[in-house]
Amino acid sequence: MMATRRPWNDPAVSLALVVFFAVAGVLLIARAEVLTDDASAASGPIGYLLLQVAAWLALRRLTHHVPAAAALSLGMLVVVIANAILYLSLASGRAGGHFVLAAIAGVVILGSTAVAIVALGLAAWWTIRSGPRPPVVPAVVLGVVAALVVNVAIASGGPQGPAPGGTEPPIAGGSPSPTATPTAPPTTAPVTVTLTIRFGGAGRGSVRIDPLGVTCDSSCTRQLALGSRVTLTPSAAAGSVFIGWSPACSGTGPCELVMRSPLATAASFEPPPAGYDSTLQSCSADATLAPGESRQFTCMFLNRGTTPWTKGTATEVDLAACCPLGAASPLADWRDGWPSDRVYARAVQANVAPGAVATYTFSVRAPRTVASGEYRFDGMLRHTASGAPVPGSAMSVRVTVR
Repeated sequence: MMATRRPWNDPAVSLALVVFFAVAGVLLIARAEVLTDDASAASGPIGYLLLQVAAWLALRRLTHHVPAAAALSLGMLVVVIANAILYLSLASGRAGGHFVLAAIAGVVILGSTAVAIVALGLAAWWTIRSGPRPPVVPAVVLGVVAALVVNVAIASGGPQGPAPGGTEPPIAGGSPSPTATPTAPPTTAPVTVTLTIRFGGAGRGSVRIDPLGVTCDSSCTRQLALGSRVTLTPSAAAGSVFIGWSPACSGTGPCELVMRSPLATAASFEPPPAGYDSTLQSCSADATLAPGESRQFTCMFLNRGTTPWTKGTATEVDLAACCPLGAASPLADWRDGWPSDRVYARAVQANVAPGAVATYTFSVRAPRTVASGEYRFDGMLRHTASGAPVPGSAMSVRVTVR
């Protein structure tokens, strides 16, 4: 019975394989030496390995001797390790500190490559001279084409040349690339967004924008860097009261915004009713609730005006939700005994004379389906009959739902 002839034992196939590995290895080595990007540098060890495979195939064709093939296989492993040491030394920028290692690696690589080239030459001569003569030209063409295809595939897998704005590192051997030209990084205009401030109400006032340090007393727009933080501080003119923001901001104090997109807000100022003034004395501490739980808050205000606050008359003063003043509270579903969704509470006392302190008590109940987070209840005293704000009475309590 005839032994099965393996395809790679055919002279033409052997020659084609040797040419393929040799040309592919040389092209990868050339790519690693000429180009300086990470993908190209990584092709260096692959190229040397392919060249050693070609030499192994050539010697196997020449000798058919197992010890010789095993010795060359060990040489292939040594070359890969040496080449990795050399490339790591250069890539780390410490080639000078690893001069001995780099020198040894370079000698091993160059020596084994020279042996591989000689072996390739002998193998080609032996294959052509020994009969039967293989189809040399088709085998060589097939090997070269296959090697080019492999290199094109590897080249298309990674970026070519140095990164934008950088300079090419030195090529193997230490000489700088003649095409290395430092370029300045591209400059782009900073991305900005628009902040719009408008004014509402019958009163007068201004808004300071920090960190710009700009004050607007009428509608204005400013350009701010995307993602920047800005603080808006309202200031009422004489004879006016700041009664709150809407939208974007809330409450009756300074407003902090993060400019992730164009934003607009309105600051409202109203004239106070004649004879009415106050000072917030105290308010209950902030609370933490679970869904469904309730909490009572008490706020106390000093009557600094000249008019008594009398319940059930034209001089009554209530504690209303804001802002804006007179609108329904955005947290009206938290109502727990409020007179309306616009009013938190009426004074406990029937009459609060000038110089006396009025007490307002109201409760909130967290809805059973409320999400965890912080909720703020802003308010202000207002003249019940006219809806006008009482100066100095802005208040705020916070509830955290756990």
